[in-house]
Amino acid sequence: MNGVPADLPEALADRFPVKLEIDTVHEDALDSLPKKLASVYLDQRNSTGFSIRKWTALQSLMDNGVDTADAINVVFPDDSYAVAEAMGISSDDESI
Repeated sequence: MNGVPADLPEALADRFPVKLEIDTVHEDALDSLPKKLASVYLDQRNSTGFSIRKWTALQSLMDNGVDTADAINVVFPDDSYAVAEAMGISSDDESI
């Protein structure tokens, strides 16, 4: 899961005898992103807590022709303004 063990309900948490916290992204995962997205991810990772998976999903949507603003809204619906700003995208549109 993405989060902290305390986020799991006790009925589920007690089924896992070992809890691991991985606080770094595998180099290959980071290398799979274009340099601009990797840079934004590295700048934002501590403040947002977004997983690398979300950033690779964003890249996948954009690679498949989805408009960047639309892709941001899909992958980061609650944080689209912050992500767009971090990526240097400004919009007067209500969707971002």
